[in-house]
This record gives sequence, C-alpha cells and structure tokens, in this order.
Amino acid sequence: PALLFALMWRGAPLGLVEPGYTGVLVVGVAGILALMSMSAFLTDQFAVDRAGLTLTFLGPATGTEIVAGKAIGGMAAFFIPLGIGTIAAVAIHPSGSPLLWLGALMCVIAAYLAQSPGAAALSAWFPAPFDLTRLRAGNPHPLASILGLMSSVLVYAVCGGIFAATVALTRSPIAGLAAGTLVLAAAAGIARLGWPLAALALDARRENLAMVAQGR
Repeated sequence: PALLFALMWRGAPLGLVEPGYTGVLVVGVAGILALMSMSAFLTDQFAVDRAGLTLTFLGPATGTEIVAGKAIGGMAAFFIPLGIGTIAAVAIHPSGSPLLWLGALMCVIAAYLAQSPGAAALSAWFPAPFDLTRLRAGNPHPLASILGLMSSVLVYAVCGGIFAATVALTRSPIAGLAAGTLVLAAAAGIARLGWPLAALALDARRENLAMVAQGR
C-alpha cells in the first residue's frame, strides 16, 4: 500500500505539504499501515505460539523477559513492511533533508514501542486460538483487536503529531530530528516501564493462556 501511495503522490500536489516532505509523509503512511496490519498478531501474540507457549513457560525466562522478547521479535517483523515503504519513498521521492527522514523513522519506531506493553497486556487478558497456517483461524479476541487498533492509532497520532507540529512550526530539519529523538526516548521509557506491568498480566494468566494456545 505504501508503494501505491508513493506512486500516486509522484508529481501530484498535496495541498499544504511541500514537495520536499512528500517522501517523509510516505514513510509515515507506511508506518501506520504496517502497525495496523500487525494489530491482530500483536493483540494475540502469546496464543499464536500454540504448543510452543507451554515450552516457553517451562523455560527459565521471566514474564518481563518474555514480554520484552515478544516486543523485540514483533519489531523485527514490523521493520519488513516499514523497510519496503521507506525504500519506495526514497526511490520515488528522494528529496528532503536526511535529518527529517531519520526523525520520521524514529517516530514510527517510537509508536511501535509505546503500544507494545498495551498489546502484550491485551493478548494476556483476552487470548483466542490463533493458527497462522489457516486463513480463518487467525482472528484475535474482538475486544482485544478493537482496543489494540484504537490504541495503536492514538499512539501513532501522538508521536507523528509531535514530529509534524515541530517541523511545521520551525521549518528546521534539526528540530525535526530532535523531536523524533525525544519521542523515541519517551517511547522507550514507556516500554521499559510498561513491559513489567504487562508481565504481571501474563504471569496471572499463564495456565489459561497455555490452554487457549493449544486450542482448548
């Protein structure tokens, strides 16, 4: 989808958006589309392991380590569509300051980090059988899906809004990079504090999660 937006906006005026910012905007669109597309997986991230979840629980890893590991693994998957969108943006809309590009990417990553504790908690509270090998067996709990999608969009709007407002008010790539850095640092702090809280939900629901993951 991000590639389609990049092609559609090639040479087309975007109203108040200057041509030098088009590529950065495509990166932002790629980020929100990637996060939304992963929402179903992120809000059922434990049950998706099926029988493997039981083995995880039998291992020496603590709840916080499991939650953090899931978040890092999910980020690796998140980077795939984000990377494709970024490459498309650079190839089709190469103009703009590299500092703005970096600041935008920081905000996208920040949004993923900030929503990760909430997604982990929702997947622990509302697990549902999830089978990646079957087309119609990959739906998370409806409430978890709705709340996860809403929180992802809200967090993304806050992170992107801070970056966009800073750039619009200052017209400075350095200020945009500084805003992205601060947003990323704040998101990392939220994740660092939120993962142990999500681990409490995980630890309280281990038996139920293991049963649901195995389809019981």
